[in-house]
Amino acid sequence: MAVFTLFFVITYLINKIYQKKLIAIMLAIGACTFPIIWQQIFCLYLDGFIGIILLLLIIYFYLFIKNDQNKEYFLISASLIIIISNIKYTGLFYAGIFCLGYYIYYLINKIKNKDYKPLIKTTVLFAIVLLISLLIVGSNSYIKNLINKGNPLYPIVGKDKVDIITPQQPQLFVNKSPIEKNFYSIFSYTANYATTFNQGTPKLKIPFTSNMNNELPSIVEDTRVGGFGIYFSGIFIISIIVIIVYIISKIKNKEYEKLIFIGIPFIITVLLMFFFNESWWARYSPQTYFVVLMALFILLTSKIKKSYILATILLLLCSFNSVIIFRQMVKTKIPNSGQTRTNLENLENKTITLKKGGFAGVQFNLIDHNIKFKIKEKIKNETPLYIGKNYYEKKSSTKN
Repeated sequence: MAVFTLFFVITYLINKIYQKKLIAIMLAIGACTFPIIWQQIFCLYLDGFIGIILLLLIIYFYLFIKNDQNKEYFLISASLIIIISNIKYTGLFYAGIFCLGYYIYYLINKIKNKDYKPLIKTTVLFAIVLLISLLIVGSNSYIKNLINKGNPLYPIVGKDKVDIITPQQPQLFVNKSPIEKNFYSIFSYTANYATTFNQGTPKLKIPFTSNMNNELPSIVEDTRVGGFGIYFSGIFIISIIVIIVYIISKIKNKEYEKLIFIGIPFIITVLLMFFFNESWWARYSPQTYFVVLMALFILLTSKIKKSYILATILLLLCSFNSVIIFRQMVKTKIPNSGQTRTNLENLENKTITLKKGGFAGVQFNLIDHNIKFKIKEKIKNETPLYIGKNYYEKKSSTKN
């Protein structure tokens, strides 16, 4: 449903602004090629959904600061802020940093023009939106954590924080800077290396080349290296070149105002690649793929006719890259889901011994199927119950 919403909202907005249906549809298709959406289409991970909401928030917040009297843009921006802030903590972080970028521009512009009344009004309104998001809608997480842990952002930051990223990154990344991690993650063969499992070293490759036998099996809902797809490195290079040429041309022609929509999120994305330690992992950095969408937007809205050809090629590459991901997920996840359902149905009304570890959420599936269980550190005759290192002792499955 979120994908359909994204498609129709982008189509509506672009057609409304530029009065060109083909451009609107092409940009909407480009937005829907976001690889994380298709990686997580058959699971309960929310990173693709966060990417969709963040993209819409960036667009609507920009539209609002360009027309701060528009109630529609304000209400939609406010709603998106509340939604994304309460999906995951990363949603709050990304909403804050991208909105702050646009707000700084808005603040400087209003002060420069001595237009203080709308500045104060907008500041107060969004401060109220933030309070509603954190104190009312987010009370079950932010307020609860503040009361119980003394830290509203527990366990992500603070003295009691839990580091879930370091054990999940390739060993090669341990002593590297964020930008080095991003470089290896984007320009290496797609792989799922991590310090705690599947240990290996990311291997750099020539853009637009592939090793399907090794890369396809690594496409999962949380692929760690090359997580944006097998051909993303080449797509990324083309996009960066397009954006840099665009920025240089606008600066040369002193068209600074036209740089705001693309320039601010692009600069923030680059800064995150240099300084945000987790930005190498595709599922935690949706903004990296937005670089491709920025390039597509530049090409499709350009007055140079030849740019449409490049835009079409770029869109086809993005679509092909995501089709590979979706096809692999269909091939692997649907059979796995069916096998898991069969396993649970065969164990209904029985008692099993479950090995400690794996996804704790699986226990809710057991409860739903009236399967009683006890947990032990070690078990004999391990049998997989669910994808994700969840095993039970087979000999115990017939006990009532």
